[in-house]
Amino acid sequence: MDKLNRKSRKHLEEILVNYVLEESIHADFGYMYSSVGSPQLISQLISAREKPVKRTVAKLSDKDLLEKLDRVQSLAAAADAVN
Repeated sequence: MDKLNRKSRKHLEEILVNYVLEESIHADFGYMYSSVGSPQLISQLISAREKPVKRTVAKLSDKDLLEKLDRVQSLAAAADAVN
């Protein structure tokens, strides 16, 4: 496998980070809103969650990054098939 160039890798990292954040925040949003209640605090919680996700994704090898994106794509295709 060829090494990803920097621009491609950053783009793929961004896709994976956005997916992970969207799924985890969507799952927890109702709980966060009922327990915190303030949109500003929810925004801070989201920002705090973003940093460790970005750090973890950045540490992935090119191969692992592509495997995880393939898995995300499979999950999205399965979800579309159900709907």
